[in-house]
Amino acid sequence: MEAGSIEVLLSDYLLKFDLIKKIDEEMKYTKHYYIDKEIRRYILYPFIFNSKQEIISKWQLIQNEDIAIRLQSQLFPYKDIRWDMYFLLIYNGEDDIADDEIIAIERNKFCCKKLYIDARTKENIEGSLKAKLPFTSDYYPQKDTLILSEQDFLIKLREVASLGDDFTDEIFQNATKEPEKLGELLKKTEVNLVEKL
Repeated sequence: MEAGSIEVLLSDYLLKFDLIKKIDEEMKYTKHYYIDKEIRRYILYPFIFNSKQEIISKWQLIQNEDIAIRLQSQLFPYKDIRWDMYFLLIYNGEDDIADDEIIAIERNKFCCKKLYIDARTKENIEGSLKAKLPFTSDYYPQKDTLILSEQDFLIKLREVASLGDDFTDEIFQNATKEPEKLGELLKKTEVNLVEKL
C-alpha cells in the first residue's frame, strides 16, 4: 500500500475512538501523533517503515528521539500519560520479518509499548490495530471469557465463598449503603467456618 493510503486508513480508524491528531514540527521523524481528547489515557506515535532493513536499523533511534525525548521528556513530563504511549511500527516493506524479530521489538519495554502493524494490506492493518490497541473490541479475548449476569455472579459468589442463605441479593446490592449488615454476616460466617474446623 502507498504511505498516503496507510496514513488515511490509520487516521480514519483512530479518529473513531475519539483520538485527535496533533501536529508537532519539533519531532524529527513523524510530525504528528494521536492522543485522547482528555490528554490522559493514550498517546500513539505512528511511523511507516518501507523496508526490513529500515525497521531493524531505525526503530530504536526513532523511539529515543521522538518518543523518549520529545513526547515523554518535553511535552508530557510529570504526567501519567507518558506511561501509556504506543509506538506503532507500521511495516510496509516487501520482505517478511521473522516472528522472533517482531517479538524482540514488541517485548522491549523502554519508554513505550511497541506494536508491530503489518501494513501490506488493508485487512492486515485493521486486524493488527483491532487486536493490539487496548481500546478496541478485539483487544480483550472474548473466547473463554465467562460473562455472568449479576444474579449468576451472586450465586457463584455464595457457592465459592461458602456463604449461606443469609446473604441475600438485597444485602449485596445495599453493601455500600449498609456495610454494617454485610460486615455482621461475614463475621458470623467466619465464626461458623472456624467452628467447623
